[in-house]
Amino acid sequence: MLKDRIISELDNRFKAIRIFFGKLSRKPMKQMVVLSIAVYFILETLSSRSPLEGMLSVVDNPLMSIQNTLIIFLTLSVANFISRRNFIVLLISVSWILLGFSNFLLLGYRTTPLTAADIGILKSVFDIISVYMNPIQVGLVVLLVIAVFISMIYAFFKIGKTKVQFKNAIIVFCCTLAMLSAVNTLSFRTNSLTDNFTNIAQAFQDYGFAYCFSISLIDRGIDEPKTYSQEVIEDVLEDIEYPIKSEEDYVHEVVLLKDNEINPFLYVIDSSEDKKNDGRKPNIVMVQLESFFDVNHLKDFSFSEDPTPIFNQLKKDHSSGFLTVPSIGAGTANTEFEVLTGMSLNFFGAGEYPYKTILKEKSVESIAFNLEEQGYRSHAIHNNTGTFYSRHYVYPNLGFDSFSSVEYMRDYELNPLGWVKDKVITPEIIKALKATEEQDFVFAVSVQPHGKYPSEVVDENQRITVTADLEEDKLIGYEYFVNQLHETDQFIGDLTQQLMKYPEPVVLVLYGDHLPTMGIEDEDLTNLNKFQTEYVIWSNFDINKMDKNLMAYQLNAYVMERLGYDNGVLSKFHQMNATAEDYMDTFLLLQYDMLYGQMNVYGGFSPHHRKSMKMGLAPIELTSISVRGETVFIHGNNFTKASAVFMDGEIQETWYVDKNTLILPFEITDVHSKLFVAQVTPKEYKLSKSKEIEIMDLFVIR
Repeated sequence: MLKDRIISELDNRFKAIRIFFGKLSRKPMKQMVVLSIAVYFILETLSSRSPLEGMLSVVDNPLMSIQNTLIIFLTLSVANFISRRNFIVLLISVSWILLGFSNFLLLGYRTTPLTAADIGILKSVFDIISVYMNPIQVGLVVLLVIAVFISMIYAFFKIGKTKVQFKNAIIVFCCTLAMLSAVNTLSFRTNSLTDNFTNIAQAFQDYGFAYCFSISLIDRGIDEPKTYSQEVIEDVLEDIEYPIKSEEDYVHEVVLLKDNEINPFLYVIDSSEDKKNDGRKPNIVMVQLESFFDVNHLKDFSFSEDPTPIFNQLKKDHSSGFLTVPSIGAGTANTEFEVLTGMSLNFFGAGEYPYKTILKEKSVESIAFNLEEQGYRSHAIHNNTGTFYSRHYVYPNLGFDSFSSVEYMRDYELNPLGWVKDKVITPEIIKALKATEEQDFVFAVSVQPHGKYPSEVVDENQRITVTADLEEDKLIGYEYFVNQLHETDQFIGDLTQQLMKYPEPVVLVLYGDHLPTMGIEDEDLTNLNKFQTEYVIWSNFDINKMDKNLMAYQLNAYVMERLGYDNGVLSKFHQMNATAEDYMDTFLLLQYDMLYGQMNVYGGFSPHHRKSMKMGLAPIELTSISVRGETVFIHGNNFTKASAVFMDGEIQETWYVDKNTLILPFEITDVHSKLFVAQVTPKEYKLSKSKEIEIMDLFVIR
């Protein structure tokens, strides 16, 4: 029988393993030492993608190797407290190897290695996995997981129990901890290790997978600074001339410019532009450009034409500079976090995504909240799914009033990899500006040039060719990338043309979120920094050109300063203290106080409260139903391709016709059923929905 053959095959394959573990199990210490060393070399081989590099890691940094091996040994020693000791040892060893294999796969698609934070964004990864892996690859991974799972179940029943010797188990565990502590102390004193990862990809190479992954697992949030106290925070506020406020002071009032008050730092008056230079506060549009940078900074590369001529001309004509971002190849949300909040990612744990941790728990100071005090409304736009990086949940904590993700967009195109083209953002920005009577802050996140970059030609009609000393598959990837950049550059040109015609003053801030996953190193760039992109500040009226290099967390404060706004603690701090000797130390104190401390900067309570953010600019409305034969037509307003009909809470097969019409390709049998239309993600998560109405009340026509 098939069952017997499977059991027989598993039995044969596990025979060698059982013999090996049987010999080692009689010498538990030897077993764990051998396995710890073996797992360490496997992890380093997978991480470096080279068996030789894995072996040489011992020579390059002996203390690091010992530290990593001890970490693995410590996890294995937990098995000594359990009767199924040999199975637990096997399970922990396999778990480490699976983590290493996951890291190996991940490094094939991005620059940053696997951290504990990636576990928190698994749901987002599932939404885009088809871009990075073809169905065969996904199938192989699934089969591998199933095989390991079945093998572990089989091993559980086949590997026998042992008598637990608690005294020995405690001694081994405590001695391992002591050794780990001693090696850790020595490693830090000799600079062989660090827990401050400014470059996490480099840290994994230098300090080992087991150590770095463990640090990312336990090092979350921000540790309390030694000098932190209410008095110190009050001194900082006094230094930056920021008043210590009470709860009554935090009533959000619209701050109006006095008659004829114009900020000379910003405006250059031109009588021919009275309509735009009349002293009104300008609308502010920020666009974070996916993987966008001037590829002319690449050494030894040439292009058949400039891929980004519009952006490069904007750099020459308007305020611009390099922007140092916290990530490379991935981590869009972390650049976004720094720009919107003015906070630094460096103070957080290794590999942490604040969008998946603290920002899901509390509201924090941001440019949206600061501009609300100036009378602005805030709207976010992203031409990708609304749940990616939990934006639909995080944006209300950042002060946004509304959010339009791709589920609320129509008439968009996909690029060859399936990402939505950036040109759809232009009409969405214009709609957002027109949607309110107040001045607007619009924050858009683009996606088009996103990887994974192909190794085979996916578009025969690409305009720009690349010349470089690269292998053919990498050259194909670069050509695809620069042609996607070129289309994003055209989007920038169209956006500036549309904003130039807009009847209100508008300031547009453009910047790249990070460099692409291309293996680019500092020495490959003319600016010698792979963490630098560039920004431009453009407007549809005259602004003084002032070039300045910035950190990502300084950008929103700089824009506020150019507009003459100094509200917001961090905004004013960056404006006044950026060149101070104790800048970073004081910055850490403020950020800790605002996120994890006593909020002394606000008088001991948070003035920022989660917004009741609406999804989309216009509500999804269900108005009527008509029936033609066996086809049901759903009529309403603001439908898109992401609209789905739900009947009695269950999603139904839905065909999109246009913004006012959906089709159910079946006959309704129960007119008492309740029906609503929802905007759903590819995983059928409901972002928003219409009112639920009984079918009879929708005027069914037969």
